[in-house]
Amino acid sequence: TLPLDVGIFNDPGGCVPRLAVVKDTIPRRMNHSDENGPLSGAQHMAAVAQGIETSWLMLCTFLVISMQLGFAMIEVGSVREAHRMTVLAKNVMDSAMSCLVFAIATRENFWESSLVLDANKETMYSDLLYHWAFCATCVTICSGSMAERTHIIGYLTHAALMAGLIFPPVAEAVWGSGGLLRPFFVNAVHQEVRYHDCAGSGVVHLVGGVAALAGNSLLGRRIMRTDELPDLDLELQPLEPASPRLPVQDTVAEDLEAPDAFRDTRCGDLVPETQARWQRRFDNAERDKAEFQPCNYLQVMGMFILWVGWYGFNAGGSLTAQPGSSHTAGLVAWNTTVAAAAGGFGSYLYLYGFRLNLDVGFLCNGLLSGLVSITACCDVSTPLTSMLIGLLAGLVVYPMASNGMRRLRLDDPVDAVPVHAASGLFGILAVGLCFPDCAALREKGLSEAQSMFCREEHHVGKQLLAQLLGGVVIIAWTFLISYAFWLLLAAAECVRALELEQVNRAQNLLRQLTGQGALSKS
Repeated sequence: TLPLDVGIFNDPGGCVPRLAVVKDTIPRRMNHSDENGPLSGAQHMAAVAQGIETSWLMLCTFLVISMQLGFAMIEVGSVREAHRMTVLAKNVMDSAMSCLVFAIATRENFWESSLVLDANKETMYSDLLYHWAFCATCVTICSGSMAERTHIIGYLTHAALMAGLIFPPVAEAVWGSGGLLRPFFVNAVHQEVRYHDCAGSGVVHLVGGVAALAGNSLLGRRIMRTDELPDLDLELQPLEPASPRLPVQDTVAEDLEAPDAFRDTRCGDLVPETQARWQRRFDNAERDKAEFQPCNYLQVMGMFILWVGWYGFNAGGSLTAQPGSSHTAGLVAWNTTVAAAAGGFGSYLYLYGFRLNLDVGFLCNGLLSGLVSITACCDVSTPLTSMLIGLLAGLVVYPMASNGMRRLRLDDPVDAVPVHAASGLFGILAVGLCFPDCAALREKGLSEAQSMFCREEHHVGKQLLAQLLGGVVIIAWTFLISYAFWLLLAAAECVRALELEQVNRAQNLLRQLTGQGALSKS
């Protein structure tokens, strides 16, 4: 048997790994000898175990990174054709930006994350890569939700904010050993009860979904194309030339006191008055259906890529040198599978019962909602419970959240907020209602998280309260920071619009005075 005091151990708050090497005599590489001579049999077996664990972790990391392609395909399949190249560029650049910022943010002199630093403050690069993959997933959730309306510079700045300020403290508090938010997740409700999130329903998906909601609430709805609005006269009417009998000073005073042409100017509007007549999404259902046509091929392709990558997402930290970890890894993978299938079936039942049509994008999002909801409890849930959680996510949680977004007139092209925020919150709350098969797990070997749920003192109400408190803290932390950022950009855009108004008014004055119709370039 392999030694139990060496290897990648699971933190009780989740199954995301944190390397905890207890013995100092274990070499970092699988050499048969070190500076002190040949390795003993126990040291050799420990080195082999560590190499296997690292190989498994790297394989799962590559699966998680491949999910970026799935997100890109779903987003490209959900936006209008004219914006597809911009969406792809944002997906490429937010991965690059999050990598650079996360590498800096997790260093010793910044957040000092125990997730990627060992006891000697040295970087564990396999863990650094693994947790950056989680961070990149969290960041890219915002891309689809705010597609077609966000300038790439503003979006990349927000991506840097998420990778450097929003995500690391939450991940460290839940999966690490310290951090600013740690007191809210450990022993906050009771001395022996702590928040549990196996692979990131809250840390990754709820954070990404809430950040997307914060930005979406300030961006507004997408504007319809002008070539699709033949009945609207969008051309600016030329101003009548000023009367030659009016003195210059009277003309200036009249224009400054009655700026009617700019009465409907809003922050960010480039054309005065006529902007208010532009139709936006949700103004006309028939026009929405005609213009916002998804590409179902890309949506289905992206969904299956995400489904495959989710096995690395959930099962990545479950295989260790501990007894029973192989059984736990298989359980996590199977729970992930049945929850996804149940989520897809639940969304189909909703379509069959309430819409009487087959919406492929809705089916894909229902399946993804099942995956998001099971991510927090995939290691402490039974297959039957996982199936029920996925079914509720696809049949109730996602449809209700999606309809709520429409009623609030929040334009989310890929339904990222319902899928990730709503289903993520439901997933972390479902942890409190999970009862693992403790008898079978004891025969195979319990992980630390499973041991916590199999104690006789385990209290469902206290666990549910701990999960609720953790969810509230995640929502508050993410929303306040993200909303403040987008509000700052909105204020800057408002200032720019006011400056543009002054320029346009000066141009109109010059037209009236000279009759030339425009400012000369000179």
